[in-house]
Amino acid sequence: MKGQKIDYLSQIVSIVDVFDALLSKRSYKESIKQSETLEYIYSKAGSYFDLNLVEQFKNCIIMYPDGIGVKLSNGSLAYVIRQNKGYPERPIVSVISDSEGMIIDPYKIDLLEKLNLTIVGTI
Repeated sequence: MKGQKIDYLSQIVSIVDVFDALLSKRSYKESIKQSETLEYIYSKAGSYFDLNLVEQFKNCIIMYPDGIGVKLSNGSLAYVIRQNKGYPERPIVSVISDSEGMIIDPYKIDLLEKLNLTIVGTI
């Protein structure tokens, strides 16, 4: 079955199921990073998933909850302080260490404005 022939709720469940399966470590595979999971689902939008449902799904998830520790692509450590609505992969963070792991005076970065930085993992 394709497109509108698939029940609406089944289409939603298929997106959630793939998201969960990719994030979960299994005996036969490692888990995939959260950002890569969302990118994979987007890559299948229009062919496997309805693009509108993927957009709605993206707006419903919180990939990095407030308070969680994260490692940034420049090697520094931070924690999430607030979400950017519609951009779950790019929250506002408070940086607490430099790239060598030295504790610093915290400062805020909005990852939606600082596009050269990404979250590469959680701590």
